[in-house]
Amino acid sequence: MSLSPISPKSRVAHLAIPLLAALLYLPILVRMSETGYDYRIHMELSEQLRQSGSITTPHLILQLAVALLAVTTPLTIRMATITLLASGIAAAAWFIYRLLAVEGARGAAPLTMVLLVVAPPALLFPFDQHLYLGYLSTNVFHNPTILLLKPLALLSFAQAVATLQRSSPRPRYQLIACVLITVACALTKPSFTICILPALALLILLRLRHHHPDWPMFLAGFIIPALLVLAAQYQLTYSAAQLPGVYQGSSAVILAPLAVMQNFSSWLTTKFCLSLLFPLTLVSCYYREARGDLPLQLAWIAFAIGTGYTYLLAESGPRMMQGNFTWSAQITLFILFVYSVRFLLANGTMKSSDNRLKRLICHSALAMHLLSGILFYLAEFLQTERYW
Repeated sequence: MSLSPISPKSRVAHLAIPLLAALLYLPILVRMSETGYDYRIHMELSEQLRQSGSITTPHLILQLAVALLAVTTPLTIRMATITLLASGIAAAAWFIYRLLAVEGARGAAPLTMVLLVVAPPALLFPFDQHLYLGYLSTNVFHNPTILLLKPLALLSFAQAVATLQRSSPRPRYQLIACVLITVACALTKPSFTICILPALALLILLRLRHHHPDWPMFLAGFIIPALLVLAAQYQLTYSAAQLPGVYQGSSAVILAPLAVMQNFSSWLTTKFCLSLLFPLTLVSCYYREARGDLPLQLAWIAFAIGTGYTYLLAESGPRMMQGNFTWSAQITLFILFVYSVRFLLANGTMKSSDNRLKRLICHSALAMHLLSGILFYLAEFLQTERYW
């Protein structure tokens, strides 16, 4: 999928947006590195990797990168973690801005920042005092690997769209880049990879009568490297000889509808709809145009698969209440938000009164997500986990 060319006028924005995104996240990253349980665990694993070279988790990119930074620079493990995650958010912001800055579109810069903050409208907060549990959140701050996954997932998704759009093989360097991105995604956190593979395969099958994809890219760039990494991760995570690490005791993937999510909230249907308020509003307003938008189709299918994992699957044993399959719905919902905003910008140039009303409705829904995102950011900064 091609990105918008960088014009001389937008070069400042391409430098400023990543910097602003990193500055926006820096206070919360510092706070999480002090109080966040997940941060403490990952920093301990990074320190262990630096000292002994031993690997204790099958998704090791974060620990490996942090340990490497700590070895090659004066940074401590904590400062290396903060630096790496801030850089990851900056990279995600740069890529989002490139996606949104379509020709003639206005508001790409502020909407990029909005997408890094939005959260489900917390209309049920007066009843249960929860801003996070039971919802599907596009942005969370307490898990470092999901933050590092965001720029990689955006890159991988763009590669998947390009694979669908082109039938002729691309240059070898692009194939190599796709392989590296696919492997990096899975090794950072497999939550996105297990969604984009079946989503891409399904959409290829649905389009096969009318359009042939880039088969070498699909097979060699996605399927083969991803399956190899996922198989190794599954073996290391669930076999009898699993890696000794954060979790003790054996575990397995099981079919257990709502076994995890129903422990988080009794308002699951309402919270699911609130989590999707903006994408659903967009599709309702622009159904005819949206149904023919290929990136949006892929984003919805990937999210549907991630949602299936979240609500239907669980891990037995000590991992069950960790809710690790919820990350698949969250990262694919983030992608869906990005491409929904991109679609809105691309289709928002029409001057009719009907289109102005549609835009107003969609922006109002997005504003509700933004207000809750700001509230969640402040709540997490002031008192981490207090209002989950």
